[in-house]
Amino acid sequence: MRTAYWLIGWPLMAFTLMMGMGGCGGRPEAYEQKLLVSTPMVVGHHLAFLDRTRERVTLVRPYTREVTHVDVGRRPSFMLPTPDGARLIVICKGWVAVERDEVDEPPSMVLIDPAAPADPVSYDLGSPFDEVAVSPDSRFAVAFFSSTSTPGADEVFRNPNAVALLDLGEPGEIPMEKTVRSFGDVPLGVLFSPPDMAPLKSDGTLGVGRTVAVVFADGYVTFLDMEHPERSEVTVHLTLPDHPQTVIPQEIVFAPEAGTIFLRCTGANDIYAFTLSARSPADPTENDFVISINTLAAGSVPADVGVFMDGGVRKILVANQGSADLTIIDTLTSEFVNIPIGDPVDRMILYPETDPTVAVIFSQGSTRTRIHFLDLPDVETQVGQNHDVLTTNEPVQNIELIPGRDQALVLHNDSDSVMSVLDLTQRTLSPITAQGQLGGYVFTADGAHLAGFTYADTQVGLIDLSNLAVRTLQLTHTPARIFALQAGADTTVDAESRAVVVDHGDPAGRLSVIPNPSDPSRASTYVLSGFLYDGLLDNPL
Repeated sequence: MRTAYWLIGWPLMAFTLMMGMGGCGGRPEAYEQKLLVSTPMVVGHHLAFLDRTRERVTLVRPYTREVTHVDVGRRPSFMLPTPDGARLIVICKGWVAVERDEVDEPPSMVLIDPAAPADPVSYDLGSPFDEVAVSPDSRFAVAFFSSTSTPGADEVFRNPNAVALLDLGEPGEIPMEKTVRSFGDVPLGVLFSPPDMAPLKSDGTLGVGRTVAVVFADGYVTFLDMEHPERSEVTVHLTLPDHPQTVIPQEIVFAPEAGTIFLRCTGANDIYAFTLSARSPADPTENDFVISINTLAAGSVPADVGVFMDGGVRKILVANQGSADLTIIDTLTSEFVNIPIGDPVDRMILYPETDPTVAVIFSQGSTRTRIHFLDLPDVETQVGQNHDVLTTNEPVQNIELIPGRDQALVLHNDSDSVMSVLDLTQRTLSPITAQGQLGGYVFTADGAHLAGFTYADTQVGLIDLSNLAVRTLQLTHTPARIFALQAGADTTVDAESRAVVVDHGDPAGRLSVIPNPSDPSRASTYVLSGFLYDGLLDNPL
């Protein structure tokens, strides 16, 4: 008899395999172990499940119904797809031998290509890290200890400020382990610059471009040159040593053409500007830049920042919490102007995502029934003529751009009027009502459809975003999560990447696959189940 149950806490699913009362004598202890499997993640055309008990990744290709199991290192603890959707990263803590016949295994990072799962690439790590961040171009990675983790039973000592730098384009490369010089706090996260971030020379020209990793921690930030991992890091304290104020980095904007990085922090009323200035070091282990820090007054308390180009100059738009205005900062001169908006606002969506011309602005902290539009071309000279307001029937909770379309999804607080579709060209709103609270939603890779479900319902709703026609599809089980497959790196959107997949949260694995959201039907929808139990009894757990 098999008994399934949930292990409390995200993101693990657990079950215990029981063999029956008559078979208790001599039953291997392994059969009493809990099977711990993560919630799935999308990796291109696949869904990936991390099986911590059997130390493997299960790759499910829903469209073709293929299931592949990939063995990883000992004690896998963290999984993350690369931003391009082409590969999967798994962090493994390794194993310290206890018994005489056991073998040590170092901590590792495993890189899996779903297109060639039989040939994963493994990098030995010096420390049992539990998190990793990847650059937007999927080339570089930084492994580190999360701020909430504590040393394990097999760790005598831990350096919580250790990081490992990796170039994912070099499979045979040995990771460079470094210690981020700190002031007593552990890293909160890592973000990466574009690959053309360059130091500013004395003549105003730029040096050689590179990717810079920025490590966040309470009270300070650290800069790492990913192109030259052997070079020393640069750590900058955000307050004076005797200053009691707590400053926590929150949001970063890169201005490569100015050699400058802008940072918004909680606990600070200013925007920090870090300028990389070129130098010629005598020691090759030293950086070819130094960092100077400046603070830019941005109004009251900066709550959100966005970046756009205006007249060939990169500018920063700042929403100021608690005040009814915005601030525009010129990244070349650091000069700024304030623009009255009429409402307290703290969130901005810049549209289009590349070369934005409009800022969609609203309040998330104190929800309101007003959406503001600010036209960005010549924004500083068109004050009063470039500002529109749209009043909604229900308070606005969040706004999200719909990929590939001149539309955005507006989420509301009201449980019935769950969402609206915002036409960004006409600046009009079309409400979508529902019975019950929204449980989850997703956009297809081509932006043609929205699929979603409400809690405790076995149906999925699909909206054709070209005309807002709604279809309903009845499933056999209650949805727990919903996913859209992605095209992956350098791959055009095809029939496979348009599919919608519903995960039902079954410990054995159960997915409902909607291959064609344009024509959803029970006849074409199929279920994949039991793939997480695959091979369960072949070997001891």
